[in-house]
Amino acid sequence: MNYFKIRINESKVYVKSLTNRYDNITINIKSWNDLINYTTPSFFIKDVEMWFAPLMNIKDQEGITVSLYNGDILIQSEKFRFKSIYQQNIKPICVVVIEELGLGDFMWATPFIKKLSLLYQQKVTVFGYPQYYEFIKNNPYVDNFFIYNKNYPSNDDPDRNKKIYESDVENVKELEKEYEVFKIFEYIQPPVYYNMDHRQYCASSAGLTLKEKELDIIYSPEEYQKIENLPDEYVLLYPRKMNWINRFVDRETLQELINLLNSINISVVLIGKDDDSCYYDLDVKLGLNLVGQDCQNSLSQTWHLINKSQVFITADSSMYLLAGSTDTNILLTGWALNPYNHELFRNGVRNYKSYIVKGTCPVYCLNDYNILSNGSIRGQFGSINCILNTNFSCKPDAKSIFNEFLKINKLN
Repeated sequence: MNYFKIRINESKVYVKSLTNRYDNITINIKSWNDLINYTTPSFFIKDVEMWFAPLMNIKDQEGITVSLYNGDILIQSEKFRFKSIYQQNIKPICVVVIEELGLGDFMWATPFIKKLSLLYQQKVTVFGYPQYYEFIKNNPYVDNFFIYNKNYPSNDDPDRNKKIYESDVENVKELEKEYEVFKIFEYIQPPVYYNMDHRQYCASSAGLTLKEKELDIIYSPEEYQKIENLPDEYVLLYPRKMNWINRFVDRETLQELINLLNSINISVVLIGKDDDSCYYDLDVKLGLNLVGQDCQNSLSQTWHLINKSQVFITADSSMYLLAGSTDTNILLTGWALNPYNHELFRNGVRNYKSYIVKGTCPVYCLNDYNILSNGSIRGQFGSINCILNTNFSCKPDAKSIFNEFLKINKLN
């Protein structure tokens, strides 16, 4: 009995579940002459089509075998012949962002966009959301950025999810008339997404795997606009408030950190957006508080501020990823995710000039709330430490952050 419908369209393999349950499936593609062997990461399928492109060096009319595994058990295998799309005159290519995620999530996609551009030897058109435009507009591998029509119904519509899905399908069908379409952030399952390298997550949607030298975040800033009274040397702080509380440095901790840095004559520059109003009145005796000011209120200016700083101190945020395209030292404060799958690469080197200082809890539990103080959690169930011991915390205190800074600058 076949559990899945498999079909070949040029160089793409389409797999559709014929059951009503979730299946954790691994797909293996192997050429008949054994020169090519490719296995995707496991993923979830439920009554949807998922596709990926086999390796680009499969020859014209070469045969392949598509095999599906549930764990180590072979559940289905079929043979095909097909004409490789990589050896044809193809349509312009585009990347379509299906689910609206944060800017940081989209930043993870830039290594994949570069890979597609080099593979197809053309620039990529991106269809996405307006908040991504400033980040992607100068990308050397992107030709155009468009906001495609998303006819989203109201949140109280009982058929909202169905209508969103139907809207996505219609949008993609229209795009496929003109473009070779690659969809990212489609049917995200949080346990898989948060425990997988997001760059590889995007690439796997097209059947590609990125090498370590291909994992750098790509951003091209505009020219720097001079900021009055900016110190020649400074530590940059970005205490962005987050919906995940363990990524948020409270104002008391931040003020103590500023005081500690100022006490050894280290200038501090504090940045943030308009909605970070709780940081407006923090006292920076040596340096500048630029929270909410226009001079730092663009990605490009923020990039230059990061790049000019001695050390950039931040929580997990889109600005952490933006810093990944600079050459400055990065000090990350706290993390609830296992950092291995979310570490920055710069110049193809993992954790180049990047450091993490955690709180007192040694567990990466994916929890985003302290259970005792908030009474609920999101994501996976929190660490037993968080439940039983109020002394455990995902977030470091000011002294721990300061001591890590001293190590980086070798001042102690």
